[in-house]
Amino acid sequence: MRILVIDDDRFWARSMEYYLKEYGFTVSLISKFADVNYDNIKLKFDVVVLDLMLRRPDDSEIPEDWDTGEYIYTEIKKNTPDKRIIIVTAVDRPKLESRFKVDGTDLLIKPLDPSFKDLIECIKK
Repeated sequence: MRILVIDDDRFWARSMEYYLKEYGFTVSLISKFADVNYDNIKLKFDVVVLDLMLRRPDDSEIPEDWDTGEYIYTEIKKNTPDKRIIIVTAVDRPKLESRFKVDGTDLLIKPLDPSFKDLIECIKK
C-alpha cells in the first residue's frame, strides 16, 4: 500500500515514515504546501495521512479563515472523492466537524502512540 504523509513537523513525519515502512508500507513525505500535487495524489497513493495544522504559505490561495490542511483536504476530496484520507491532528473532532465535513474520514487525535500502532491499525482496516 502506498501512503503519502503530509506534515510539516519533520521529526514527527520521519518517525511515522519509519514505523509505516517497518509494517511494509511504501511511504512518501511532503512537508510544504507548495509540494502538494493533486494529480500525483490521485494516481500514486492509496492513503493520505494529513496533518491539518500545516504552516500557511505567504502567497497562498487558501481562504483566510481556513487552515492549510483543511484546504488540502478539500482539494483532494474535490479532485478524488474516493481517496482515503486519515487526518492526524491536535484539533478535536467536534471542533473539526464544525469547520468542515469529514464524513467517512478517519480522525486520529495527537499525541499518538509513539510506535504509531493506532495509525497502523487505522490504515489496515
